[in-house]
Amino acid sequence: MLVEEHEVAAENEKAAHESRQKLREVHCKLMAARREAEEYRKQRNKEHREVFYEEVHAWEEERDLAKQEGQWIGWSRPKLGKLETTEQKLGGESMDAGSIDGWWEQGQE
Repeated sequence: MLVEEHEVAAENEKAAHESRQKLREVHCKLMAARREAEEYRKQRNKEHREVFYEEVHAWEEERDLAKQEGQWIGWSRPKLGKLETTEQKLGGESMDAGSIDGWWEQGQE
């Protein structure tokens, strides 16, 4: 009787371990994809800022030239505009396992 209970407990523990391992792998893949998307977003924002600073530099040159000639500049100072924001962080409900928050603690009680 005790041997059977021990075997059942061992099988349950093994199944729980495999389940946590699968969750861990999925979570790692999600985090890798998120990091890649974040780097791509940062690069696009950096390019957007570079274009903006080039426009500001051109505007400042035209402004200085207009001041020397005693005229008004023909256009207003460029605006940076909105940059891409980060996505929401992972958390909350996940696949079939419920919540990712605390997934490593599920079988340790």
